[in-house]
Amino acid sequence: MKPEASVPTSPPPAVRIIAVSDDREITSQIAGLLTENPIDFQAFTNPTEALAYTAREHPDLLIVDVGMSSPAGRRLCHLLQSYTVQSLQPPPVLILADSQDEQKHARLIRATGAVALITHP
Repeated sequence: MKPEASVPTSPPPAVRIIAVSDDREITSQIAGLLTENPIDFQAFTNPTEALAYTAREHPDLLIVDVGMSSPAGRRLCHLLQSYTVQSLQPPPVLILADSQDEQKHARLIRATGAVALITHP
């Protein structure tokens, strides 16, 4: 009796996640939290570059710092709400905020169209 040939299994497809913050320490901490998983992680300090990457690569999740020194984080969220590429829905957005105020969290989620909010690491 012949032994069965083993079928090579390919690794599960990587999830694409991008983080956008003008603070490299924040994106480095996020990257550190995700290294144990098969994740394609990209960090951006420039929201315009993040938007171009999103249009080109269709990531599975965006993590956006709405507390950036400019209103660029909120603007990026608003642009993503109206974003369509080849009739695809925009990826879900998780926003980072430095506030501990739960009422402010709810307002930020509604205002940005995010699926959830977490406080800065």
